[in-house]
Amino acid sequence: MESWLKTNKRRLFLILFFLLGIALYIFAVQTTYYDTLIVIVLTLVAAPAVLLLGFGTIVLVGGVASLELAEFLARVTRSKHVIELVTEKPQTIRRKIRTESFALFMPILIFVLSIALIWDVHNLQDPRTSIFYPLLRWLDVLSRTTGSNQVTNSLEAIPAMIVFVAISGITPAFVLPYIRKFKITGVNGGPFHLNLLNTVLGSILSTGAALTLLGFIYEALWVGKGPIYIQFGIPVMLGLSIHYTLGAYMGREKAEKHIAKTLEQQSRKRIVQGTVQIIGNQMKTDK
Repeated sequence: MESWLKTNKRRLFLILFFLLGIALYIFAVQTTYYDTLIVIVLTLVAAPAVLLLGFGTIVLVGGVASLELAEFLARVTRSKHVIELVTEKPQTIRRKIRTESFALFMPILIFVLSIALIWDVHNLQDPRTSIFYPLLRWLDVLSRTTGSNQVTNSLEAIPAMIVFVAISGITPAFVLPYIRKFKITGVNGGPFHLNLLNTVLGSILSTGAALTLLGFIYEALWVGKGPIYIQFGIPVMLGLSIHYTLGAYMGREKAEKHIAKTLEQQSRKRIVQGTVQIIGNQMKTDK
């Protein structure tokens, strides 16, 4: 049994994550509409859609485009990044937890960013705002889940939810491939993937975003303007975030291989494969 768990632990992790998302879909529907059909629709349509979305994003964004972004940021900051391939597996429990902790952090991050974006779009619902009003009206999940036919509106809101999850998942997709297989040393600057993550988190989850979420909690929970959205939308959004993360983790290895192959070609000036050694007061880079 122990050997089977060691061999299949990744597969077991993926299955549990998938079932957790399905459980959230069931909870969302059973606490609002008591309709099994919506659960089937969510499972057969939304779950595979966000799985493929997460997989494609991690491969294209994290694997293909991330080094281009790293090169651009290095030129802007006049820094250099030396990336070392990590071949040995983590030995300590602390290192293992640190390596895989992003699996828990990523869906929470995507969920929070998605909710903040949805609330911002909801507050822009004014025909006088801009020519983007029709698009904003379609993306306004808060309004679409309240109406005479709430079941239909809720189902129609699912594509908009997926759009918000896709937007919120871009930055984590850039970061994810660099957590396990690579050790990054920033010369004249911090590692680009951590700088990118901290910059985005600092700008979005700052005072403005915090006030946005407080406004959402006050109006939707306290005042009670969006009960259907709270009961149906939030569990579904969390389930979508989990399934998006699941797809990203399924494609992480493919993204890592693409990054490693690109680094071996040594085709970039500021992003290179090698090691960094500190001798005395001097830093030496071996390619």
